[in-house]
Amino acid sequence: MPTDIGQVIQRNLEHFESTKNGLLLGCADKYPIDVLPTTFTAFTTSRSVYRKAQSSGRVTIGVLPEVAAKPDTVVLTMPKSKLELSFWLAWIRANVQPGASLYLVGAKNEGIASGAKLLDEVSGKSVKIDMARHCQLWHAVVTDPVQCFDLGDWETTYHYSMPSVGDITVCSLPGIFSYGGLDKGTAYLLDTLEPFFDDLVKRGKPIDGDWLDFACGAGGIAAYLLRRFPELNLSCTDNSTIAIHCAKRTFEMNGLSARFILSDGLFDVSGRYNGIVSNPPFHTGVKTDYSVTENFVADLSRHLKRKGRLLMVANRFLRYPEWIREAFPLYKKLASDNKFTVHLAQMSG
Repeated sequence: MPTDIGQVIQRNLEHFESTKNGLLLGCADKYPIDVLPTTFTAFTTSRSVYRKAQSSGRVTIGVLPEVAAKPDTVVLTMPKSKLELSFWLAWIRANVQPGASLYLVGAKNEGIASGAKLLDEVSGKSVKIDMARHCQLWHAVVTDPVQCFDLGDWETTYHYSMPSVGDITVCSLPGIFSYGGLDKGTAYLLDTLEPFFDDLVKRGKPIDGDWLDFACGAGGIAAYLLRRFPELNLSCTDNSTIAIHCAKRTFEMNGLSARFILSDGLFDVSGRYNGIVSNPPFHTGVKTDYSVTENFVADLSRHLKRKGRLLMVANRFLRYPEWIREAFPLYKKLASDNKFTVHLAQMSG
């Protein structure tokens, strides 16, 4: 059954019937492309969305769309932030036909009304076409195209420093978690790992072998881990192509190297690891979503070696301890404050 956004598009198919070369950007599931005419293709930066929608044969995945011919119609689903919306509007202005139709669709609680105001940047005037299923559909005509779009113009870097490793540079793009600065959860995890690793080193038990950063984002945690323990065989995985791109750039900027895996959870990850570190997501769009971490924890046993460790930070209110205890024989809270908990778990020997 079509989602709310899919149903709104389905209610307004007459607007898309004359499309010769349409592009759906930012689809969060397979339903919008299923209801749109076959003259549309879809693009996503999400591995999980691609897995669900690839059976249609009309979905591609990447950092940016590769269009052989400029679209005459674009349907853009409302991103998580206005900055990400501006990012995609800038790409659209440089990659569509002059006078192309641009539709913005999204839920009210995802900021569609305020986001629609940004359409005026590309058209001078936007019009609300429909409002149903707690969603809105807006239309604009691209009257002010630009010549090119440079991904590098949207990159921003920030720095953080830890006593054991010094300064680390992190690259980020709009749409990535903790854009433009280290998020509080990651900062708390790093502050906890410093004395934890200090103690291991003091006891002659530094971490080694194969390690994985799950939901690596821009690569800030992974860069710290590899800078501290250069002999690690480190892999980084994320569901987002944008995140993987930023993590690669972070490693380039810090003179580091690792293996990068675009993966829907642990679906595309093979092998076993001596340790996994993570600041996993608990939101899908603006909605709280425990499934990523619940599935991740449940699936850990086939990806950790004997005595393999999990080091994970999460908001204190989340119910992760019960899931971790079910999957691991050894568990304790390594650190906790009024906002976050760092969980330490270990497989049996």
